[in-house]
Amino acid sequence: MRMAVFSLAWHALRNEQTDIMAHTLWIIGQPAIIFPFVIKAYSNGVSDDDFRLLAKALTSIFLRHRVIGTRAVLTWRLNDVFKKFEGDVHAVVNHIEWMKTTTDGWWDYWNNVEFKHYLLLSGHHNESIGNNSFEAKRNTYTQLLQQQEIRNMTEQDHLWDKAKIDKRKELIGLT
Repeated sequence: MRMAVFSLAWHALRNEQTDIMAHTLWIIGQPAIIFPFVIKAYSNGVSDDDFRLLAKALTSIFLRHRVIGTRAVLTWRLNDVFKKFEGDVHAVVNHIEWMKTTTDGWWDYWNNVEFKHYLLLSGHHNESIGNNSFEAKRNTYTQLLQQQEIRNMTEQDHLWDKAKIDKRKELIGLT
């Protein structure tokens, strides 16, 4: 049994050296969550293509977890899908996609709508500028590249309209 687990871990580490998505998962993820998924995936004969899908989904949720910085325990959020995981990576991918799109109050801080706000403003910054006009908020956008993009998009007319919002969504991959 120990050799089988070692063999699976060796395969995963070798894969990490040649596959950018697997490498990114190792860099961004939490080993205590990654290794059980990896061992279960390879012990159930998951193909390299399916493993890449799994790695991409896990990477996206780990990245959100780091950016948002909540005290939520990601292990608990993935536990049910892990228990049922027997090689069908699509069940895990679908669960993570659900986490990224739900509006359920318990889970919705993971969702795309909330995430795009975190990319633009830190929670502290957002609270400090309050519910002011766009012009007042725009004047505070001096620190982050994301904020500079908004300033550049509104340089001509200082308006944040639907067309610019749609363009911004497209730029950050939310469309």
